[in-house]
Amino acid sequence: MAAPSKPTPGSDIDVKERVTIRYGSRIVIEHVNTQYRLHSHFITYPVGSKQQQVTCFSNHDSNDWWIVKPSHNHQDSLKLWQAEVQNGDVIQLQHYQTGLYLHSHANVQSAVSKQGEVTCYPGHNTDNNWKLTLKGDTESECWQRGKKINLVHCNTNQTLHSHNQQLPDWAHKQQEVTTYSQRDTNDDWFVSKVEKHQWF
Repeated sequence: MAAPSKPTPGSDIDVKERVTIRYGSRIVIEHVNTQYRLHSHFITYPVGSKQQQVTCFSNHDSNDWWIVKPSHNHQDSLKLWQAEVQNGDVIQLQHYQTGLYLHSHANVQSAVSKQGEVTCYPGHNTDNNWKLTLKGDTESECWQRGKKINLVHCNTNQTLHSHNQQLPDWAHKQQEVTTYSQRDTNDDWFVSKVEKHQWF
């Protein structure tokens, strides 16, 4: 019998062990149409809410990582740690580098396209809640790496969205991320990496 294969040293993912996303997973999320990564950094918007920027980034760095958390005010959040994330679950995404939460809100427009603004926010409220929707035919109801998803902002019913529009110099000309009230293929994302060594 052949010896079990070993992961490549320094690799971020393990194909056999971390296919499924669980509460406490650290993940990288990519935009399907542009293949840019959901990203944040220690820079605020100079317009709109002036909260921390969320963009899509064409390169790879440590600001691309997010931690999957239960929804705000979930009564059994500790029991969910390492449980599989299911289709229809309401989750929070915490930005690993800054500790802030993926966030949106009503009545604040995005800087370029004037859709809904997406930020990272330090506070804890229901504007941090996103509903996971698995796209297409799937044999499993749990969230898996590589599967196409939508993330619907619970309080506005708008979908996390990106497109081929650049933000100005104050965001390093990175790609705009918004929420969008209509549904199209620019709402589609997938997890490309899952941290194999640790839970968060």
